[in-house]
Amino acid sequence: MGSMTESKTSSETSIFDSEPPINLAYGSGIFRRRIRLTSGDGWVFGELEDSSHAFKVRLVFDADCIVGVAPETIRYPMTTCPTAVNPLRAIIGMPLGLSASELAKQLMPRLQCTHLFDLSVLAYQHIHRTASVRVYDIQIPDETEAKLPRPLEVFQDGQRVLSWMVRDWQIFEPIALAGHTLRSGFSKWLEALYPEDEQQKEWAWLAQKGYLVSQARMFDINRLGGTRKFVGDHMVGICHTYSEAQIHNAEHTHHSFIDFTDNAAELLAFKPLER
Repeated sequence: MGSMTESKTSSETSIFDSEPPINLAYGSGIFRRRIRLTSGDGWVFGELEDSSHAFKVRLVFDADCIVGVAPETIRYPMTTCPTAVNPLRAIIGMPLGLSASELAKQLMPRLQCTHLFDLSVLAYQHIHRTASVRVYDIQIPDETEAKLPRPLEVFQDGQRVLSWMVRDWQIFEPIALAGHTLRSGFSKWLEALYPEDEQQKEWAWLAQKGYLVSQARMFDINRLGGTRKFVGDHMVGICHTYSEAQIHNAEHTHHSFIDFTDNAAELLAFKPLER
């Protein structure tokens, strides 16, 4: 990882220079993410929406491999996110039948948009399923002043398939997972715990990524539109937008954040943003 030597303007404030704008409603809401996977003859379609993201991706395949990819970036937090469609084209030519981790190793995830990439991997995994449609819902309530562990839940087609009590990036329940982290080291312990269970690993990854994105609810993201606030050197290398090639062009988009606490039915409706 190289260092950046360009001087920052006042609009390029890093996270260390000022406090982020607080979401005054935080503590009374719920983070929600919905993912729908649909397959047909020679294609699979993925859709994802949460408070910060709205993406679609279509994969086309033959008997052996992926032959086409068509991503769509509808709502996203940074202006550079849409250019992540370019590194995603590396999925073309990937053979069918790889595990999620095997596919990820081939596609250099840190060059990708994390959430568009994850949606593409989920779509890829859906290719050989018998049911043509699968819907995932991930949810977690805001932390309150009591700072007690909160239920992080994953639902598949309306049925709860995972429930963890979590706080500060750590699992407290079920007891068998108590002490495991949702930060760095997550993939290592997950692989050790479920070496042959791809479905259990998928549910766990859905939970972990949902928890990650839920942290944005603490801040009033829409007040950052048009600025580079909190875009700092400490973030270089974590994803496409924060790659050295993109980070100097990254600005917060306008009206990117939607609160789905009380309107879960609108998830995947891809409501146009108010301008």
